Amino acid sequence: NYDRLVGALKEQGVIADIILFHPYDGGHWGFDCMGGTDAEKYDTALDKFYLRYAIARLASYSNVWWSMANEWSFNKCKGRGVNESAKSPHPSPSPVWDEFFETLAAADPYGRQASIHNGNLLYNHSRPWISHVSLQGMEETTPAIRQ
Repeated sequence: NYDRLVGALKEQGVIADIILFHPYDGGHWGFDCMGGTDAEKYDTALDKFYLRYAIARLASYSNVWWSMANEWSFNKCKGRGVNESAKSPHPSPSPVWDEFFETLAAADPYGRQASIHNGNLLYNHSRPWISHVSLQGMEETTPAIRQ
């Protein structure tokens, strides 16, 4: 089971970077849009319940890092307030994802490292709950992002 695998990784000295959300579920498991498909009316209650559950279950493993999402900006149902025209190195506002990070930070008693993986938009990595940048592509603007 999942817990056994995370424990086995710990025994090998491997970090388990737990991806909590991704846009590729397509309704199969229901984790992509638990609060509906309309971004403006999206209800975060089920997502936050899931986050609290995952954190309660896995945070005690010292080898866990949290990746809030893989390619977060492709998950359109969670896109309320996102500026689709934001250009790197400038991050887009992301109020739903901020709310999820606030939930994670409040629920994780160990303060494990946390980040979010970009898609076509950057998340604001200067937020207090972000411990590191998880960056894919955007090589041409990486020096500006680092500042």
